[in-house]
Amino acid sequence: MREVIARILVLLVMFTTNAVQALQLNLGVDPVTSPSIMKNELAPVLKFMHNKYDLSYVPSRSIDEILQQVKDGKINCAYVSLGYAYLFQKLGFVPLLVSKETIYQSLIGKPNFDLSVAKNNSDQNIYFAKNDLYAQYRVHQGTDEFKWAANPIPSMTSENIIFKVLKEPASLGFIMGDELGLLHHAMRKHLKVYESEEIGPVYFVVSKELSLSFSEIKEDFLKFHREFKDDDEQFNYLSLYHFSENVGHKLKGNSEFERFLQRFQ
Repeated sequence: MREVIARILVLLVMFTTNAVQALQLNLGVDPVTSPSIMKNELAPVLKFMHNKYDLSYVPSRSIDEILQQVKDGKINCAYVSLGYAYLFQKLGFVPLLVSKETIYQSLIGKPNFDLSVAKNNSDQNIYFAKNDLYAQYRVHQGTDEFKWAANPIPSMTSENIIFKVLKEPASLGFIMGDELGLLHHAMRKHLKVYESEEIGPVYFVVSKELSLSFSEIKEDFLKFHREFKDDDEQFNYLSLYHFSENVGHKLKGNSEFERFLQRFQ
């Protein structure tokens, strides 16, 4: 009898342990960078959390897709820039962590470019990542408010834009500021930042459906970021951003940008 009870207790302990480990976290990110790149970039955090959470990366390839994934419960936590953080918050997510660093939106081109002439030239191409919400906002400002004549062209990723600008004789492109810093100096010297505008920090947001685990999730992800080291410089994004608790769960305000984002709700 004692042996039977002992076995039952062992099974209960194993069941309880597995239940704790089985908390499923489906991690999303802005659909601006190639999913294959982001899968590699997120590998350290996936590995770090492996023993405690069922954490997986959920790739997204468009604005509509990532918002639908959130609505369907396929994403329940995410690293996102301000625009996506605002939309996720409207869908019941809470920004638990915030980066100490700020993202900048940069307009890049070849050196020795006359920007004022370019913006008023209908033959001028200005590339932007079609899933970059702030780039869409700046294009909207340029064409609707400032009456640019230049031709905005959507592209898939910042990487595509950089290579188009490098290849073409007189093109411009909106990219995240940190993307330029990741380029090898031999390529970077052929590009110039003509305008740079602050967007805001990166947020780690979590669905309210996991509210009972907020404190634990927050502490575990903070622990990862405190302890993460990239001595071989393999992981650009995790090395760039350092996170702290987002006290009060507030987002950086930008009323004009928020009004623009209403079209995606």
